[in-house]
Amino acid sequence: MKVQNYFSLGLLYFFAIICLPFSVFAQGGSSSASVSHLRNSGTLPPSESVVVEEYMNYHRHQLPMPSAKEKINLDLRWGKEEANSLSEDAYLQVGFTTHRSADFKNIPPLNLCLIIDKSGSMAGSNRMDKVKEALKAFVGKLRPDDILSIITFNNEAQVLLSASMVSENNSIIFSIDSLYPGGGTNISSGIVLGYQELLKNYDPKRVNRALLLTDGLANIGELNPEMISQKPAEQNYIRDINLSAIGVGIEYNSDLLRQLVKSGKGQIHFVGDEDDIKKVFVDEIGSLLAPVARKVHLKLEYQGLDLNTTYGYSPIVQEKTVNYYLPDMNGDLTQVVLLKFNLSLISSSHSVKATLTYTDAFSQKKEELIKTINLPVKLNKDNKKGYVEQYKESLEMMKYVLQDLEVRKNVSIALLAQALKESAQQYENQQKEQSNNTLKSALTQVNFLFEGQEDKDVKYVKNILENIEKNN
Repeated sequence: MKVQNYFSLGLLYFFAIICLPFSVFAQGGSSSASVSHLRNSGTLPPSESVVVEEYMNYHRHQLPMPSAKEKINLDLRWGKEEANSLSEDAYLQVGFTTHRSADFKNIPPLNLCLIIDKSGSMAGSNRMDKVKEALKAFVGKLRPDDILSIITFNNEAQVLLSASMVSENNSIIFSIDSLYPGGGTNISSGIVLGYQELLKNYDPKRVNRALLLTDGLANIGELNPEMISQKPAEQNYIRDINLSAIGVGIEYNSDLLRQLVKSGKGQIHFVGDEDDIKKVFVDEIGSLLAPVARKVHLKLEYQGLDLNTTYGYSPIVQEKTVNYYLPDMNGDLTQVVLLKFNLSLISSSHSVKATLTYTDAFSQKKEELIKTINLPVKLNKDNKKGYVEQYKESLEMMKYVLQDLEVRKNVSIALLAQALKESAQQYENQQKEQSNNTLKSALTQVNFLFEGQEDKDVKYVKNILENIEKNN
């Protein structure tokens, strides 16, 4: 069995930061840097920066919400509820949702440290003005009993605002307005000092967070990403203090920030224009205040099927089993995992059993959800092999097995994202013509799947690829 896995960066650990999206278009329950960054550049990105699952989960999915007694809802659905033996393909979508967190009354208070890059590289294109605007919008959402500290760094780190209750500090806005860029970028010193402030008020009953805002262009002090990431990894392991990062500007250092959030089990977001500032700092506050599940593991066991393709993530594939070690989950999350199977027509039963295990973020108890989905197969007795083979290979058949429009949407976005990644790899290997053809082929395929239909989420990703194709 050949399994194609289009994402090879390794597991990225994403713990949601400020995530309360009210738009059905863009959600904040998962990292968005890969999509937002590229939207603002218009050029073919480095292949390693294209994270397929960030494209799949950038928009808000239309999935059932958990019941009042549930923390997470697990949803299984096929692209088509009944398979036809004319086609070998069957697409499965596994979806997750958590409750929206519009009411913060029952959410534990924060112990939050903002670690802000004020180096000279933050001066370009009004970056610091954008950061100030975003920060002031964000702190306006904090509650009186939340604890806030602010660290700034350039050549070295300074405490701009000592850790204190929001209700007891009247100088927060003044402190933010006092930020002006200049000097080098010593990220490591900012992180170390930030954790010192967090530890002053560390309380397992609070939501303890470090939030780093930077372009990631470190040039002073420790420069090795693994060494810089040691402090977040240590504090996350010992005290469950998470670090998330906001990349600022088109040229932010994606590699360093991804290493940091992997170590701190956080998310990476991107602030490039007013839309992203609103998305990250205003609409997405809820999930920072509402951790739901940690150590999330999805196990899929299937029979009567052969695994063909996984989209995004880095699942561990074993005999008739696929294991996903997923990001920690916060409130207001909608998330999907996509797989493509081939039918085994000699089998009388075709099914997938999903087992989701996680640790409750507050009770620390291990929870388990189990659901099974069957796939009835309608046998077609047409013996005209030439016609059947031609039909099986056509886009018409792909559209036929993707009749659920939500699954079709998400598969289409995944196809576009993986094509973008593949195109970037080909370009890096000096295969420019092949790179352009990869983009064109994916766009043609998705245009056919949504022929006569308009879907704003698909169109959003299509526009990214079309813009790149035009510019290259």
